Amino acid sequence: MLQNAFDPAVDGQGKDVSRRDDLISRLERSSETGRALIGEARKRNVRIGLSDEVGAACGLYRSSEKLILMNKSYDDDMLLPNLAHECRHSMQDIDAFAPEHSVRSAITITRAKEADAFAHECAAVFEMRSEEVGVYLDFMENNPEVFRPFVQAYNKNGSLDEAKAAAFEAFYTDETFVKTYDSRTVSFYEKGMKPGKKEVSGRELCDKIAPYMTPDFFNRDSARRLAPEIEKRLAPLTGKTSAPSVVKNRCAER
Repeated sequence: MLQNAFDPAVDGQGKDVSRRDDLISRLERSSETGRALIGEARKRNVRIGLSDEVGAACGLYRSSEKLILMNKSYDDDMLLPNLAHECRHSMQDIDAFAPEHSVRSAITITRAKEADAFAHECAAVFEMRSEEVGVYLDFMENNPEVFRPFVQAYNKNGSLDEAKAAAFEAFYTDETFVKTYDSRTVSFYEKGMKPGKKEVSGRELCDKIAPYMTPDFFNRDSARRLAPEIEKRLAPLTGKTSAPSVVKNRCAER
């Protein structure tokens, strides 16, 4: 049952509202990235609430409702980074499952959206390292494949965008992450959803999801490779078994 999902700027009553407001305050107080993400969510009238109906997920964003739900059974130190992650999802202005998109474009877009959300989650947690030490250490322990490249890149050059780009790329090297989201995407079409024919471009992915990335990244084999079992499931949906499709372009690297 959904409880206490209100606009972040609206006061409420009850322990769930108090808990939610405390999480929002902690994120704004401990991280500049977190403060910016919450601020943008407010501008977009995104509601944030605690719920016991999100399955095993730590949190999720329902774009059709402009609603972020956090799993009330999780510890607050786990919900804090996830709040940044879900806030970022609320800002990604492209729908993977728009009727015009092909199945492979849907896979490509979903991957990019998750990688971008993780990159911003990494940025928020990194900025918490002094004030939220426990959150920082737990996140490093639970997400070393993505977080460690972020920290290394930032320590090398002090650029938040380059650190986010490192985390973004690292997401694609984690087979468990990628396969999980690819499988979820394909399942929508296996249940009868009709795919379109539009192939998303690298430029569009940069413009609408990850402006700190370069278009050519999305044409690399590392960004397009599919697990054999995903290839097999795609065959009856598309008649092909090639990698996710991205329209190549001649945009220069930034």
